[in-house]
Amino acid sequence: MKRLSLLSALLLLAGCQLQPLTVSTNTEPQTYWVSYYPTQCNLAPWGDTLETTAITDYYTTTVGVTVYSIEVTPPAVGFISCSACGCPTGQQIALQTDATGKATLLEHGFVEEELVVVDENLGITEDTETGITEDSEEASEDAEEISEDTETEITEETIEAELSAEDAALQTRAELVQSALTDYYSQHGAYPDSLADLTVQLDATGMTYTPIGVTPADYYDLSVEYSTGKVLLNP
Repeated sequence: MKRLSLLSALLLLAGCQLQPLTVSTNTEPQTYWVSYYPTQCNLAPWGDTLETTAITDYYTTTVGVTVYSIEVTPPAVGFISCSACGCPTGQQIALQTDATGKATLLEHGFVEEELVVVDENLGITEDTETGITEDSEEASEDAEEISEDTETEITEETIEAELSAEDAALQTRAELVQSALTDYYSQHGAYPDSLADLTVQLDATGMTYTPIGVTPADYYDLSVEYSTGKVLLNP
């Protein structure tokens, strides 16, 4: 009988010392970097400034996305740009946001960037998506070639002369679309929700129209896919 009582007491004591297992479910949200590249003659959606606070306030307040971080990068040394409207300025505005913010910003003229890690000790850049590395010596040679190119003056006429017949036709159609958007804005005080709302129906093949701002739109991006790359046009 005493043995049974002692055993019961030990089991009771062991039961009191058991603690429930707690599993932490806290996880950091996955974030993404997207970038915006301003172009000549076109006012950025947030206005004529590169202040990080102003840019962040615009996208968190007006557009309604979560911005975790922002980086504003000036044109790289040796950057070559034309003076024509629509040509890139060489500036880059990068925002870090969540999946929902990424989807929204991609609709507002941003593009998703692949993350590149720079090892300052080894002088090697690594693309985290492909694992491909590039020796800094080769990158330096490329930079020297770009620097040499800056000695050649590039004019708007030279760039237009290098356009293929297909790209030249696309450029003409893009100008017609922008002219129709301007006429629409003059009549309605805002830009249309889609190109189908224009009073004149135009061939928009190779172009992507994105109204920007709280409806009705007071700004837009017109992405034109040339054979040499994408050009972003704004009012």
